Order: sequence, then structure tokens, then C-alpha cells
Amino acid sequence: MNVEQRLTMLERELARLQDIEAIKQLRWAYSRACDDDHNPERLVPMFAADACIVLNPPFSGEVRGHAALREMFANNARVNGITWTLHYYLQPLITVADDGLTARATWYLWELARMPDAQGVEEPVWVAGEYFDDYVKQDGRWKFQRIDVHVRLLCPYQDGWVKTMVRGVHPPRAAASSTENT
Repeated sequence: MNVEQRLTMLERELARLQDIEAIKQLRWAYSRACDDDHNPERLVPMFAADACIVLNPPFSGEVRGHAALREMFANNARVNGITWTLHYYLQPLITVADDGLTARATWYLWELARMPDAQGVEEPVWVAGEYFDDYVKQDGRWKFQRIDVHVRLLCPYQDGWVKTMVRGVHPPRAAASSTENT
């Protein structure tokens, strides 16, 4: 490999690493805006015009486009019941396409939150899950194209996840089968 080839390779690798860091910064900005009462003025510009969020159980639905996203964020407590959040996104696995214009990532979510119980009384809850994101670079900036949210844990803080894994969705199991993956 000659010097020019090596420089080209290093430039590509540097661009890829800069893209990965920019995507991490986008996710950080998203979490901060969510923790700011799901501030639509901060959140909506992070999305491509035709972007969507897919919410899987216990929150269900697909929201597409800036107007629908703005409505969802502005009415977050009504849409999914969560009235306060503190998001932590962990263990990103980010892959940038060779053309540097699209990317995919998975993130673990660990979240402290507050939402009403069955009687409407606010209670602290744990939320954990996975985010599967698609990104697009527009005018040199990364934006969300799709966020697919999979909640794996939603339980009252007081009970923990032994009694309730996902509140209102899956009843607790008495015992795991010996053939089940753990």
C-alpha cells in the first residue's frame, strides 16, 4: 500500500469514526430533550421530514412525519402515561454505510420514570429496553430516520422486576422452563 492509498484509507476511517461520534451526540441530545418534558421544539428538528417512531408493547403505534411527531412529544404523558423520565442509553452498536449517508444503531435503554398506577396514583417505575435506529445524513448532519422501541422491562420501583416484568402486558411466570433460553 502506497502513501496515497494509506491516506485515503485513514481519511475514510476518520470520517466513519466522526460519523459514529456525531450519532452518539444526536442520541445524547435526544435523551436530554426527552428528559426536558419531551420538548417538541428540541426533538422534532432531530428527525428527517418523513421519519417515524415505532412503539412496541406496552406502548403501541407508529408515528410518522414532523407534525405527528410534534403532537406525540407534546402529549407524551397522554400518549404513553409517562410523566417524567431520566434516560440512559448504553452500549451503542453503530454501523455507518460505506457511502457515509446512512447508518444503523442499537442501544440499550435504562430509564427512571414516573407514571400513574392502575388507580391513577403517580409511582416511580423502571424502564429498560432496546432501541433500533436508522439514521440519514442531510446537509452534513445526522438525523433520525426511524426509531423502533422495544420495551423489555416496565415495572414499579417498589416491586422490582421479579413481580412484574412489563406492567400490563406480560403476567409474571411462576417458573422458567428448562428448555427456555435464559
